Amino acid sequence: MQYVIMSDGKGTRWNNYMNITKQEIVIDGENLLERIARQIKSFDKDAKIIVSSHNPNHKVDGCILYASETENVYKRMYLYEKINEPTIFLYCDTYYEDNVIETIVNTSIEKVMFYGNENAIIAVKVNDCDLFKQKLNIYNGTKTLLHEFEEYDINKLFVNVGYDFKNINTSDDYQSLVKTKKIIKNKRRLNENY
Repeated sequence: MQYVIMSDGKGTRWNNYMNITKQEIVIDGENLLERIARQIKSFDKDAKIIVSSHNPNHKVDGCILYASETENVYKRMYLYEKINEPTIFLYCDTYYEDNVIETIVNTSIEKVMFYGNENAIIAVKVNDCDLFKQKLNIYNGTKTLLHEFEEYDINKLFVNVGYDFKNINTSDDYQSLVKTKKIIKNKRRLNENY
């Protein structure tokens, strides 16, 4: 399976916090791109992983760094020119728990599947490349990409993965994640001592 970690956004809400891009923040000893790549490889040993970015700092060992030059922002985001085999698209600014990546990787699909919850879409899995490219050709960003598939039963195109992920768009999002992880570690430590 081909995987694309979409990492070529402007990061305006991140506002260059700590003088790094949000993809470069380190949590538990690895940055977000390294974490996502590791998680993918743990569930798909044969994964072909592309990091979509113009930033050379987003290079990850064992992954291909690719910068699309397509003018259309949505075609560039989804690497339109690389959609020629089944592909999973993941967002670089999402902290995924392992069970979420496992669900995304292991779900059998027919054509296209979106993953997330009622608040966010965090991944797209594509088997029908022609259909997905057709939808990208008409997509203009006024709604979510999922809405371009309205002629299909939306319930068959969406997997609710609950809340085991955190979108990191701002420094507050990052601070919240770090605080939550510290609380969890402290609880584990306390439980181990009893």
